[in-house]
Parts: sequence; structure tokens; C-alpha cells
Amino acid sequence: MSYTFGIGKVTIKNGVSTVKEIIPLQDVNIDYSLTVHEESNPDGEVASESTDSKKTTINFSYSTTSTDISLISDIDYDLVFEANGDRGLEVTLAGCRLTGYTLKEAQANFVIVTLTFTKKGAIDSAPGSSPTQQTIQFGSTYIGDTASLITSYRGNTKAIIVPTLLGVLMRSTADLGGGQQEIHVKAFKKCSSRLELEQYLLTLYASLSTGSNTLTITYGGSSYTITKCYWNDGSPEGNNKTYGNFDLTFIRSAY
Repeated sequence: MSYTFGIGKVTIKNGVSTVKEIIPLQDVNIDYSLTVHEESNPDGEVASESTDSKKTTINFSYSTTSTDISLISDIDYDLVFEANGDRGLEVTLAGCRLTGYTLKEAQANFVIVTLTFTKKGAIDSAPGSSPTQQTIQFGSTYIGDTASLITSYRGNTKAIIVPTLLGVLMRSTADLGGGQQEIHVKAFKKCSSRLELEQYLLTLYASLSTGSNTLTITYGGSSYTITKCYWNDGSPEGNNKTYGNFDLTFIRSAY
């Protein structure tokens, strides 16, 4: 879906502070794209379809006598679009990050600037709101800024080949004992420097090495717990300067 218009006003805000008012706008484009995950049946027809990712991109141009370099900052803006008379669109798009800044052309003592923003969170999110994130705690220790969980199970099932019988003799975990769950936590952490990120992981590892504890998984107003977990190992991914993805593995008895 793409909505394009060319006359109106936008106020760029940072919280309650007005950063810049722009009127009139040129070549305004608000683009919403959605990707889906599809599963097909044996005949090749789509049998199931679910949303995979959503993205909103905002572009507009305007004339100015300055380069407005102050807009280029690592912060989120709220874009408040207003009608100019009876023309234009009235909508507020919160949590927008400036991802593109182009001096399009220069004429006499003014330039044409094109700005590109990408939006964080739902299309109708209010200013100041943040997208809902899933969190995971080990006891009272939060793992990263946000995290997700994958579980696996390893039992103790044996297949015994007896030469005098046809087939095999099966012994289940219930007969032989055992049964282990492995819980893989994939987490993300944003820091202000590489040094801070390294120190965070060292401190996190130390706090997880205290023995058995409970994993608490929370998303919005819902949560569940996994008791009697032990941290087994952890490893970071990549070599980024200020943010990092890392994996942790916990184990527990399945019974």
C-alpha cells in the first residue's frame, strides 16, 4: 500500500519539543509493506499464510535555505502531518528514525532536501510508545534487552536387537529413566560502546553461574515459567561495536 500526496505540513518532534516545521511538502510518500510466510499442500497450492514482517517507510521533499544537518541524529522522531487548508493528510507517525538525507538539487540560495524515515512499532502506535518486546529472566537477572526461546528434548529410548526375534525390542525413557530438556535463549543487547557490551556479557555470565533457577518468559501481559534450570553455555554472534546477539543454553530434567 502506498499513499502519495504533495501539499501539506509536517511537524518533526522529539518528545514534546518541536524540531522543525515544514510547509509545503513535495513528493510525500508513505509506503507500508508486508511479507508473509506461506505453507503449501502437496498440490503446490498455498494452504496457510501468516505475517512474517511489516515495514513502514516515509519519504518527502521540501525547499530550504539551510542544510538542516541537525536532523541527522541517532534518535526517534514523531512525524505529525497536518492538512494545509483542505489539502493534505492528517496523521501522526510515532517512533520514526531518519535513515536517508539527500540534497536533491540546488537553485540560487535554496536547496531541495529529501528525507527518508523508517517507522518502529505498529502503524497506529502513539508518540512515546515502544513496540512490545519479549523478555526472559533467569531468577531476577534479565537476559539482554529482548529474547526468545527454543526448546528441545533428548530422551533415553533404546532399541535392542534380539537375534532370536523378528524386529527389535524397545525400551522407553519411562523404563530406563532419564529425559533432558535443552532450552536455547536467543537474546539481543544494545550498549553505548563495544567496551560496555563486553563488560555486560562478562557480568551476565557470572550472574548465571549460581546454580538452579527459574526462567520467566514475558510478552505483554502474559508470561510462563520453566523451573529448575541450569545454565550450560553461552556464545556471542558477530563482532558489532555497540550491539550484540548472543545464545545461551540451559538444561533441566524433563521429569
